[in-house]
Amino acid sequence: IGNVVLQKGLRVAGVVIDPAGGVVPEANVFLSFQGPDGDNRKLRAMADAAGRFCFDSLAIDKATVVANAPDLLPAVEAVVVPTENLRLTLASGVEVSGIVRDERGEPSPGVTVEASATHTDRGLKTGVYRKAKTNERGEYRFQGLPASEARISIRATVASWLDAYSVNGIVEQTVQAPAAGVNLSVRRQIAQS
Repeated sequence: IGNVVLQKGLRVAGVVIDPAGGVVPEANVFLSFQGPDGDNRKLRAMADAAGRFCFDSLAIDKATVVANAPDLLPAVEAVVVPTENLRLTLASGVEVSGIVRDERGEPSPGVTVEASATHTDRGLKTGVYRKAKTNERGEYRFQGLPASEARISIRATVASWLDAYSVNGIVEQTVQAPAAGVNLSVRRQIAQS
């Protein structure tokens, strides 16, 4: 039996920055790369209180790094491994807001509304997904969406023991962000007890 020589793994490390230049604590950072067998792999790290992140013990030569945080657009960068002192700057994005009403025109509180869009940063594309619940006036608001087409949808069933109703079906609408007054209608049905 021969000797086994272990080699030190490579590293990708950096910091996540907000649009004003401040650090973004607890940002999610993903490292995507192709494995030795050709399959796509993804690692996840969370930025610390100073916005720093690190992926250690890597045995790859290139990767894509994506950082995201609530209400901000993600930053995407293709890197050569190893890479130290990477600065990923998140952008502000735009807002989409509206009201969910039932077939009688009444506001629908507690309804889950989702938004999805594609964001391009430095020629690299990544998906942006937001989720919100309507308030007591049926209002919802998404921040940090790209200024592009966004799909707004209601996909959840909401049951309320007080109102004894549920939202029926899936409602989808495509809008050009930014947009205000994106109003959606849902059909209530009596909840079965």
